[in-house]
Amino acid sequence: MASTRLLLLDFSEKLAGARVLADRYGANINRMVVPKGNADRLAYVNEFVEEAKASGAVLHFIEHGGTRGVTVAPLGVSN
Repeated sequence: MASTRLLLLDFSEKLAGARVLADRYGANINRMVVPKGNADRLAYVNEFVEEAKASGAVLHFIEHGGTRGVTVAPLGVSN
């Protein structure tokens, strides 16, 4: 079965003998967007996201929320 890692991890707990492979066939990427032509806003959002990743805030909120199977993109990676 192929699906999002989060869903597969939940299903695997309910299906005896099931396992979730470490590799992936794709990725669900979350984004923050601003309207075209708003370069200042885009720069602010990019800076905010990079600071949140660098400080560990993104990872903290993932862990605090109990979300499994989700990773933080490396610094400087926006796609």
